[in-house]
Amino acid sequence: MPVPSLAVLNTSAAKIFSTTWCLAEVLFRQLILRRAEVCHFIDASHAPLLIAVLLFKLRVTYLVLGEAKKDKYLSLWRLALRSGRIKLIVETAEVKKSWDEINRDSVFEIPVAVSSIGSDCIQEHCRQELGIPLDAYVLLFFGTHRESKDYVTPLQGVLRFASSERPWLLFAGPVISGDDPGLLVRNSALKEAVVINRFIPDEEAGLFFNAANLVVLSYGRNYWKGSAVLLQAVQYQKPLLVSGEGHLENFVRNWNVGLAFESCNASSFEEAIRSFKSLPPNELSIFKQNLAFARERFSWSTIIDEYMRIWEGY
Repeated sequence: MPVPSLAVLNTSAAKIFSTTWCLAEVLFRQLILRRAEVCHFIDASHAPLLIAVLLFKLRVTYLVLGEAKKDKYLSLWRLALRSGRIKLIVETAEVKKSWDEINRDSVFEIPVAVSSIGSDCIQEHCRQELGIPLDAYVLLFFGTHRESKDYVTPLQGVLRFASSERPWLLFAGPVISGDDPGLLVRNSALKEAVVINRFIPDEEAGLFFNAANLVVLSYGRNYWKGSAVLLQAVQYQKPLLVSGEGHLENFVRNWNVGLAFESCNASSFEEAIRSFKSLPPNELSIFKQNLAFARERFSWSTIIDEYMRIWEGY
């Protein structure tokens, strides 16, 4: 069996250089050391990756994050996929559908894997550390704050509640682009909010998830991609409230781990929160049971087998 090598590349100005450097290392081992490898890339620069596949016959599996129609190297992708030397991994059915139109046999849907380890931080202690009332109903907005995310709708939605029953909003993550939730909160005069504007490492994530009642993913209209926060909510066994339509809503409904609201509709958001708060304990327990099933399905022990079948196919 070939030896898989791994290159994880973050979005940056140096992505082309990073991709080329990783490819050079692999090609050196392949051409000079005569080691047969399958190179697995995540979020690479497409031009050097495709050239390496077509000219140097490198074998690659690649986790592609965007839809095919938005890629400017479609002609090269058609040639590379036809060669059989590159296999695409996608995380959602929606993204897979767009690549299937180019070469269905080389596209595989494998979701993100999650750790089965949660956090032993007790909710009361987490809230005390974050300065949130112990009896509050807390909505967590976790992860990087990007242009595609919509925080205006949730803010308008919670302001429809009387102050005595208003949920608390907990924002945790750095602002990359788009609206700054801290600025939106200040401009709205909302008092029931905590904003942590910095990167949250994995070892600290439990503090925020365990402080929350719900995890909220609110995007604008026509958002069809996935989100790692979906799986983090599964990891920490927290019900989800997501904007629809798209993969987020499909995930929540298929696994029955939460509710959805209409994108960019504050009234729909308010109604969804009220529905959550009024759910009887037995219905909340169903969400918990399904979250446990989902955590097993998306565990590394399950996901790695799917990757191994692809690598062994080379």
